[in-house]
Amino acid sequence: MDDPGLILVIGYGSLIRGDDGLGQVIAERVAQMNLPRVRSLARHQLVPELALELAQANRAIFIDACVDQPELTVIPLQPRDSPSQNWSHQFTPESLLSLSRSLYIRVPEAWMVSVPGFEFGLSDQLSVQAQAGIELAVEKVQALIGA
Repeated sequence: MDDPGLILVIGYGSLIRGDDGLGQVIAERVAQMNLPRVRSLARHQLVPELALELAQANRAIFIDACVDQPELTVIPLQPRDSPSQNWSHQFTPESLLSLSRSLYIRVPEAWMVSVPGFEFGLSDQLSVQAQAGIELAVEKVQALIGA
């Protein structure tokens, strides 16, 4: 699995909190495309075990819903430089990249795709506005993949 061309896509968020599930939905869409060299994971949350997956990837794309941005954004990510890490409960993409660097001395080139969400109450349905952003998000992920 140590393919230097591996691209890891990680979409995360809660599927029972409305638009918070956008990351997982988009990761599933990418997985259904069966793109070569792409491993797409849909997760409820980021966990330390993903550091090994990151260490084996050449590129990583994180996808999550956001509440404070009116439009989709794509930003490059770097590992945190702080030596004091909190590995206990809440992981961010940057902290996972740091963990990958600390444990495996390898960090992939990485990006965050933030997709606007609108409804975050208890629901297993995406809002109409969030559904409209899925195609654009998939296109952005494909561009980062190079597909």
